[in-house]
Amino acid sequence: MDNIRSLWAFVRSSLIAVNIDEIEAEILIRFVINMSRTDFYTNLDYPINSSLRDRVTYYLEKRLAGEPLSYITEEREFYGLNFRVNPNVLIPRSETEDLVEFAIRILQQKYQIDSLVADIGTGTGAIAVSIATFCSQITVFATDISSSALQIAKHNITSHNLQDRIFLKCGDLLNAIPGKVDLIIANLPYLTKSDLDKVSIEVQKEPRVALDGGMDGLDLILNTILQSQDYLKPNGCLILEIAPNQIQKVSKYIAEIYDTAEIIPISDSNQIIRGVSAFI
Repeated sequence: MDNIRSLWAFVRSSLIAVNIDEIEAEILIRFVINMSRTDFYTNLDYPINSSLRDRVTYYLEKRLAGEPLSYITEEREFYGLNFRVNPNVLIPRSETEDLVEFAIRILQQKYQIDSLVADIGTGTGAIAVSIATFCSQITVFATDISSSALQIAKHNITSHNLQDRIFLKCGDLLNAIPGKVDLIIANLPYLTKSDLDKVSIEVQKEPRVALDGGMDGLDLILNTILQSQDYLKPNGCLILEIAPNQIQKVSKYIAEIYDTAEIIPISDSNQIIRGVSAFI
């Protein structure tokens, strides 16, 4: 392992041996060396000293032990934007981008430019930041029950220069927001107790409070639907991330609370249900 090329080959083969995507090898090495992707590929013959090799090996061993790559690099891309992450927050998933895209489209087409949005269970702040970035006139209230998560969200909001338009609130679900809003979006825990027993070692490293949705996975989701009656403006919109097999139960509950709601499933490009929306 005397240059980047040979080190890359070693890390790649180590990851492949335990069924981890080999693309992580490049990301891991670039993180340690602090190199851009362009510099990485144009300097594959750059010599590696023992100190640098040892640092790469140290982080490789953490990854092989199940530490998520995003916790190692403290970074995650979401909706084309970069976010800081750490073990106090759930790592943003690509599935959630489908909800963000839906919300942005609705805000741009349906609501006034001064709309109010609530992001419930904000975690990293990825949803709030993404929506505020692409809907430049809205204001977002982002809530979380975890003060540690809110510290990460604060960093991400500030790094994207959105501190004048996204306001963090510490509290339980919608109870933390100061008044009625036009749109509520929430990526809340929706794994069942039995689901949690089957998750990968990487997911086990994430905060349990951000994963555990109770016996049927819907404890917080159904509570949010119930609370939304007091926080949604007339003609408001509710957007919730759920598991595909939860769509019927969640839709039925929304219809019980809002008997005239227009309920629309949100699917990804493969027609897999990722969430549900309700226009009140």
